[in-house]
Amino acid sequence: MVVVLAAACGSGGTNNSSSDTTPATTASPATTASSAPSDTAAPDTPPDTTPGPATAAIPTVTGPIESANPLVQPQPAITDPDGYVTEEFFIAGDANSFELVGEATADGLWEADPGDNAPFRTRVIVRRPTADRFSGVVVVEWLNVTAGEAAPDWAYLSEEIGREGHAYVAVSAQALGVMGGESLLAVEVDDEAAREAGSEPVEGGAFGDDSSFVDAGVAVRDDLAEPVFILEAETDLTILGYHLARQPDTETIRTWEVAGTAHADAHTFRAIFGGPRDASYGSLIGCAGLINSGPHHEAVQAALHHLVTWAVDGTPPPTAPRLGLLEGDPVAIERDTLGLALDGVRNPLVDVPVVINTGDPRRSAAEIAAGFEVCDLFGQTIPLSAAELVELHGSADEYVAAFAAATEEAVEAGFLLQADADQLLEEADLNRALFEQ
Repeated sequence: MVVVLAAACGSGGTNNSSSDTTPATTASPATTASSAPSDTAAPDTPPDTTPGPATAAIPTVTGPIESANPLVQPQPAITDPDGYVTEEFFIAGDANSFELVGEATADGLWEADPGDNAPFRTRVIVRRPTADRFSGVVVVEWLNVTAGEAAPDWAYLSEEIGREGHAYVAVSAQALGVMGGESLLAVEVDDEAAREAGSEPVEGGAFGDDSSFVDAGVAVRDDLAEPVFILEAETDLTILGYHLARQPDTETIRTWEVAGTAHADAHTFRAIFGGPRDASYGSLIGCAGLINSGPHHEAVQAALHHLVTWAVDGTPPPTAPRLGLLEGDPVAIERDTLGLALDGVRNPLVDVPVVINTGDPRRSAAEIAAGFEVCDLFGQTIPLSAAELVELHGSADEYVAAFAAATEEAVEAGFLLQADADQLLEEADLNRALFEQ
């Protein structure tokens, strides 16, 4: 995900002035260049296909695209915030290639020379507020294609984007999203009928026996001027191998490792259907048992808020302890007697729990090595009985009071936004009923 600070346009006009601010990235290093969408279609001139050294060129932008066919939305197709419009544009031009000079070292300090150019044509989806509400910030997401073209950042961040009046741009940047084909994890998502008793689960895909897992890590280079915010779930550190790429925080690099989180979780579905946290949503993609229902969503929204502030005025996000890891093959998250991760970024869903959320897959390491499945990315929710809740918290009143204190602490620490804290407090009050079952 990339955050771009743009000069806000006045109503009815196009602002082509440059900004002296720099892009800021989260989750992985990236660079970005932007061209403001034009109100009139750009001429459909073919790009120069002459081989030669890479040169900087502004692509042509065509749109908004009007068609009798509905817009193909990346999944999950979250409803736009109130007052937002969604438009599609085509972008075409010459893509620059670069050739590595020397070795690809683990510190990320690589050198590259310009290579050949190649023509490209792709699409972007723009979701934006009215001009009077636009914050001047554009959040750019490189669409995921692991299981078909997907927009996980939009699923987790649409509330914060809408609250702040940011614009959002989704880019079809990988061949599978542009040309089609078979995704790495072939996942078929059933409708709500899959949740009815007796419905057959939908099979998840697998990497297959010839897949290879991450065995080395590469750091984000630490000599960049642009701020880089890295946010990792428990699953990312373990089965996805991020522990191999851990690096210290610097003036321009910040990492949060979030306790109680999985790479994906029930919020992906909750964002579409609404309602309470529901760990049974995993049945929609054939996952056995309860998937993680935890605090990933709230942590990512707080991270975006800090990333924007960091890029605007240079105030970095708060630092956080890393998750505890147990060395081994494979590595594992260090946990307390309840099964909760130790250290890391925390919020009240972890510190005052009514369920135990983890990023650990339900299957064993040997089963995963034999064939990785999409459900391995969704972690687990382990329920606590009413008796266990009473033993852990005392009464429902004591639970709500402890939850409120933990919520205030998380907000003060900068790991939770007040708007999300207010929602969590409402959920905690509803959880009183769990103590009576």
